[in-house]
Amino acid sequence: MTVCRRLPLSRVLLKARSHPSTKQSAKIMPASTAHFHTTRPQPERSTRDGDELSQPLEPADLRSFWDKLRPEPSTPSQPDLDIGDLRTLLSTIIHKKANGAVAMELHTQQCCTLYESLDNVRRTKFLHTLAHEFCAPKGKAREAATAYVDATKQSEDYAQTAHLARVLRDSLTPQYTELFDQINRLPNGFAFLVHMRADMLSHIRLVRDDTACRAMSDALMKKLETWIIGTLDLKRITWNSPACTIEKLGQYESVHAVKSWLDVKRRLGSSRRCFGFFHRSVPMEPLVFVWVALTDSISSNVQSI
Repeated sequence: MTVCRRLPLSRVLLKARSHPSTKQSAKIMPASTAHFHTTRPQPERSTRDGDELSQPLEPADLRSFWDKLRPEPSTPSQPDLDIGDLRTLLSTIIHKKANGAVAMELHTQQCCTLYESLDNVRRTKFLHTLAHEFCAPKGKAREAATAYVDATKQSEDYAQTAHLARVLRDSLTPQYTELFDQINRLPNGFAFLVHMRADMLSHIRLVRDDTACRAMSDALMKKLETWIIGTLDLKRITWNSPACTIEKLGQYESVHAVKSWLDVKRRLGSSRRCFGFFHRSVPMEPLVFVWVALTDSISSNVQSI
């Protein structure tokens, strides 16, 4: 088998000019049929020093890990979002109208797939419908509050008062929290909800008077905080850890900036320790990490370490 290596156009012309015997046989293909790289070639890194670790850390997108868990939004030419069908789907999930846990999971997965297929404009419509139409029902909450106040004034039956208090609490709970609970049970559901809240925050920054969406964002934040507790694993990060994990240390360090890979290796040396908390849904990315230096005495400043 013959292996052909494509040469840049300038080298092809130089070879044709430097060999008179090949002038007649060397032909330049038209631009319409020739296939050349359109991107500018990247300069090769110098390995004269023999140490690639001294190269600076290249900046990377902080959301690159999360982006791998979600497909790219579809093109704007897709059909418009049917709000009626969306209401039906959300109502089926929130009010548990599906028969069985498997059917409920399929409907929840369908909802997530629908959301991922939308562009930013249609995602805003999705979030607007969820925040405004599936919040805490005002009429039900008003009735529950009135019943609870009347019971506390007229009766001393603690069992009935406790029951009415539970009904009032449930009536004040937004309906969309049930959707969040169902999504969290899916594989990569936690990462999906993190992305969804990022979309909520982007919308809030643009439309600051959307209090319903702000309340939904706060409710989701409390849910994420609750799910994180008890689901984090404390792990030691060493130079033998995955490269993507070590790269996050340099990206997320905001106090003492990491200058290069050699700097990271020095901080993970024999007299150094690094520990991080990892969520089980994203095992490669530390949510919190701490640097530790082992010394014979208490240091008075960081520079000495």
